[in-house]
Amino acid sequence: MPSTSPADVVRRHYALIDAKQFDAGYALMSSHLQSLNSRADYAGWLKNKVDVSVVSISTLSQDANRCTVESTVDSRDLVDGVVKSSRVTERFDLVVENGAWHINQVTSVNSIPSPTAPNPGPVVTGNPEDVVRRHYALITAHDFDQGYLLMSSHLRAANSLDAYRSWFANKVSLKVLSVRTISSSTDQATVEAVVDSTDQVNGQTVESTVTDQFVLVPEAGSWHIDQVTRK
Repeated sequence: MPSTSPADVVRRHYALIDAKQFDAGYALMSSHLQSLNSRADYAGWLKNKVDVSVVSISTLSQDANRCTVESTVDSRDLVDGVVKSSRVTERFDLVVENGAWHINQVTSVNSIPSPTAPNPGPVVTGNPEDVVRRHYALITAHDFDQGYLLMSSHLRAANSLDAYRSWFANKVSLKVLSVRTISSSTDQATVEAVVDSTDQVNGQTVESTVTDQFVLVPEAGSWHIDQVTRK
């Protein structure tokens, strides 16, 4: 007789998904289910899962070798850069293998948007001001490949890496005096920076204080520079 109940196996299934422990989660699948789906397939199903919280688990039927369990969970998933929340009901068929219960089939019974879950908008890590500071630091270090990656896909489509390098060919150094956020929302930020710029012009070193205004947009979970205007 298995020492762990079918309901506890389902709870562990969700806990392992929440912990991103996909190897251990895959091991809860039956040999039949593993023969149909690889470990990479299993991880692929769950790669956009933010978290999952169990609401209820109930056993619908059970005999010595087979059991049906129904669960309701609150699930949050990353879809096109936006976290979407839903309440999901799933039905699990479990079988006994090697003295333990294993998940043999999972069927989605119902999925509805969570009525109390706000939409937080795009998930973006980092701070727009830090991106601007890093932009100047990479220019000063002449690390143009990394600096180019801070540009948005729109800006990179309009300007090649060679064009980007050419903008700073005569740049000696940049010293940031101030960086401040003018406006910020989930899908755009405007940042103003004041810097002391040293450039090589006709063999002469020229120093000036300049003000740049940046428009940044979220892409792939981080802020990217989409437009730069010198004031």
